[in-house]
Amino acid sequence: MKHCGLKQKDRCLTIVVDPSSSIRQMLVDMIKDLGYARVESMASLRDVLHYMEIEQVGWLITPLLIDSDCNALQILKLITKVSRLRHTCVSLLVDMKTESQYLPFAFENGLISFHKKSYVKEVLKEDFDRLCSLMNMYQWDATLCAAEYLRTILSEKHYYKSMLALEENLLSLYPGSDKVLYHLAEAEFLNDQKDQAVATLGQVLLLNERMGPHCKRLRQKYEAENNAVDPENLNKNSILGVKNVVIIDPDTDIHYHGKELLNAIWIEDIEFFENGEEAFQWMSTTKEPDLIIMEWRIPAVSGPVLVQKIRQHGFLQVPVIVISSLLKPEDIHLLREMGVDACLDKPFDPRGFYSVLIWAVQQNRCPTEQKSLQLKIRRLLGAGKISEAERLMSHLFSDERSTKAAKLEIEAEYFFAKEDYIQSRNKGIEAINHSGDSLLMLNLVGKCMLKLKQFDGALKAFDKANNISSLNIERLLNIAESSLYLEDIEKSKDAISQVKNIDPHNSDMTEMECKMNIESGDVKSASSMNGDLESWKNVISYMNNRAISLSRNGRFEDGIDLYKKTIESIPDRWKLMKSSVYYNLGLAYARYGELDSAIKSLKKIDDAASIDTTKKSLSLMKRIQNCIDHGVKLDLRDEEYYASMIPWPVRLPADHVTEDENALKEVLSKIDAKRGDIGCYMIFYAIEGNYDDALKLTENLPVFKERSPIERNESFPLNDSLKKNS
Repeated sequence: MKHCGLKQKDRCLTIVVDPSSSIRQMLVDMIKDLGYARVESMASLRDVLHYMEIEQVGWLITPLLIDSDCNALQILKLITKVSRLRHTCVSLLVDMKTESQYLPFAFENGLISFHKKSYVKEVLKEDFDRLCSLMNMYQWDATLCAAEYLRTILSEKHYYKSMLALEENLLSLYPGSDKVLYHLAEAEFLNDQKDQAVATLGQVLLLNERMGPHCKRLRQKYEAENNAVDPENLNKNSILGVKNVVIIDPDTDIHYHGKELLNAIWIEDIEFFENGEEAFQWMSTTKEPDLIIMEWRIPAVSGPVLVQKIRQHGFLQVPVIVISSLLKPEDIHLLREMGVDACLDKPFDPRGFYSVLIWAVQQNRCPTEQKSLQLKIRRLLGAGKISEAERLMSHLFSDERSTKAAKLEIEAEYFFAKEDYIQSRNKGIEAINHSGDSLLMLNLVGKCMLKLKQFDGALKAFDKANNISSLNIERLLNIAESSLYLEDIEKSKDAISQVKNIDPHNSDMTEMECKMNIESGDVKSASSMNGDLESWKNVISYMNNRAISLSRNGRFEDGIDLYKKTIESIPDRWKLMKSSVYYNLGLAYARYGELDSAIKSLKKIDDAASIDTTKKSLSLMKRIQNCIDHGVKLDLRDEEYYASMIPWPVRLPADHVTEDENALKEVLSKIDAKRGDIGCYMIFYAIEGNYDDALKLTENLPVFKERSPIERNESFPLNDSLKKNS
């Protein structure tokens, strides 16, 4: 995790806010006593906001000021939206009797700490001393420090479900942390999950035996000894819930070392493989294993391809751990999209191995019911079983533990399955705005925009996702297709080249390469494509859409040229398909007014063409010839012209397109912030309590503009001490 700016006491610019000048001075003196050298005071948050437009503020200490024209909740919300502000830590001075209800919402938006309002300097100093002590203990990690304060308010309000969700999300950010696991166990106790809590304490002890006394006290506190076995005496297999494991690595020393460590925790059913092909063949004939441990660089089938094959095969729940000297632990954020749950660097020690193993198992299990339900819904939607998915969706939406982001994600996928791409796109963007799975939703938003022919937006969404994770084959192919529509042949080639490096034999890549070759005029390479009838149908569908797009934009010659190249590319064995394209070419010529050329194209339709194509071509030739003979204009309506083409989505109004682009631009800016960058933002989601008042307070955010030093002097005259500090 990144160290927050509060650590650099000599450089951190701290601003304290209060309408009262005497209280401001007391706060300034108190913060300076803590060792902070650059401390200034302001009377209102509006003044602070103007100053933040020019200078980087490291720490803001302020009351909520909910009755003012600019309140602290608005500032917190702005910090999550404006990348320049994301290094600003915020601490609130709170009247616990009247303002504590706002605190969970504030932590959801990145609050670092809260402190009870006091007019006694010594009391405040003692409270802020605790903050500094916590920061030191957590090595100035603002997320872990914020979590300590957040646990306090959640416990006071008995928001135990929110507490459990917090701990589960923290564990995803701090793999195998014994402290986070310990807090997770307490949250499980508070949610009456005593057996699970005892198992989690067993995992804590597996990682750190010195935590034994703490685990025992926690068990006694919640009287778990009457309900479950002592974690110290639990079978290690029951602690993890893992019975069988697959290890894939060409290094047989890893086989031996892995077996030794797994046997030590009573896991003995282990299958070993030295290459990806053998491993997948074996797994495709057996039930889903409990755990897969694999090297990333493996012979026969590479790691990225193998993981995608495993998930496509239907093994969606098995945790996958990558052990490799070529990866770092932080790479987990990039690999998870591909189905990897955890990674471990080589060489590894027993504690590191068990730490990652426990984390992967925990992530795959928590929250068991919600995750399982979402997986089932996604499977049903993918299989087209809409009514069954709707039934399960009602259960998910009625579960108060389900976050708004999770619900929006499922809604987005539901509308995509129903081919309502506008609704799906909008729900996907909204899901990201509520801190949903950005990779999952970016992919979905991109696919929706591709379906809606909004190619600029689609490419932006795919590119953003690809910057986070660059090994997703489907997304790379979508980037290639979007680039083709935008006539960026080089970018399309680059995306296809990346797919080749990952999976040289991918059939979808061959299909996309054929499209690109036709577009670029390399007819010979396109015609040599070794594809089946279905692949060629997809290629022809794409070319029809492209030709329509060109024609609708007044580029008739380019559209006609594309049809010609397509016809030249189609292998002779696909005569029916070639006839269909000849008919479309004839239509295009007729639309362009070249009636003689239209008739020549229509006459090239093979005698073996479908009855429908033959009837339409004869009818069209008769009408064209009649126009030529009588010197009249051909009346070819849009509906008729596009009748044989691939259906084109309804075009959106220009203002709607602009609105979509703005929404996408905003969401792409937002997801620059990552989990752990701003306190518990994107980690904690308030699922208990009423936050209507807090939401109203953040409905209209103040305008924030970055200003130049010249503008600063003109628009915001500062006192001498502030000028000196800046």
